[in-house]
Amino acid sequence: MAQVVLTRRATVDSRVSPKTEISVKGTDISARDNAALATAANMIVVAFANLRGRGLIDDAELLRLAYRFAGEVTDVEDMLRRGQVAPPVPPEQPGSAPRTSHPGSTLPPAQPSNNPPNIKVNPIKINPGTGEPTNAE
Repeated sequence: MAQVVLTRRATVDSRVSPKTEISVKGTDISARDNAALATAANMIVVAFANLRGRGLIDDAELLRLAYRFAGEVTDVEDMLRRGQVAPPVPPEQPGSAPRTSHPGSTLPPAQPSNNPPNIKVNPIKINPGTGEPTNAE
């Protein structure tokens, strides 16, 4: 739209070049939108990681779906190649999807949790409408 305006203005104002490069940058619409996206992306990645853990999808499909649902575009094959040479991952964190290893998988074997036994971990839930925590203590 900005290019159309520039082109039209250039037809009546010789000081304006229709070849001027236009760059539009802005911030996120709201922090609330980011919180809702992060919550939704986490939930969907955990669900797809469970499918991966059962051997129903492979690493490439898990990665493709994770990025797609997070609203990002990536080269899956390049990401898999980079992941193969990446340093080892730290042990699982509370609330994270379990890592599994299957024949042909590029995922590392599951690591034991560092959580002390019999301690319940309650992840913070975020209200997607307000972006505020709903169960923070």
